[in-house]
Amino acid sequence: MTGGDCLDIVAPDSELVSAANGAGDPNDASYVLVYRTCGGKIIFPGDAHDNTWEYVLDNHSNLVENCAVLIAPHHGRDSDRSFDFLDVLNPKLTLFGCANSEHLAYDDWNSRSLTHITNNQAGNILLNGTNEGIEVYVENLNYAQNYNGFDNTKTLCGCFYIGLVSKE
Repeated sequence: MTGGDCLDIVAPDSELVSAANGAGDPNDASYVLVYRTCGGKIIFPGDAHDNTWEYVLDNHSNLVENCAVLIAPHHGRDSDRSFDFLDVLNPKLTLFGCANSEHLAYDDWNSRSLTHITNNQAGNILLNGTNEGIEVYVENLNYAQNYNGFDNTKTLCGCFYIGLVSKE
């Protein structure tokens, strides 16, 4: 990508909203945003569920495939749904929100050998887009020190550098 950053709203469309309202399932009316930076794509899928993912993959797979970072839908909780969208998104890093560990869908990421970090372990997580990729910083020093890319000389806003999600 050249030029500035870009924010794409790839879902929902009006049909998804109508269907979600009719079914009483607001998750299928969740916004799915693609934030394109010089460092790579970051996907914000809200609580997108199966119908939303089907729509996104059918209509916008080129915008979501092979993303740098995925903010896990439903905070990464196992939500009785298909995780096949991960095969297309193929995120280099997924951030799981704050949820009890016993409710997180680790197996769906682990079975695909996808890297993930949880707020429960890392604390706040900062992402910094650069021309080389997206730098990742975490608040929890103990977590950072045990991470492979930890660099104690590099901090940002009180968080500790743990690595770079490279562009390609």
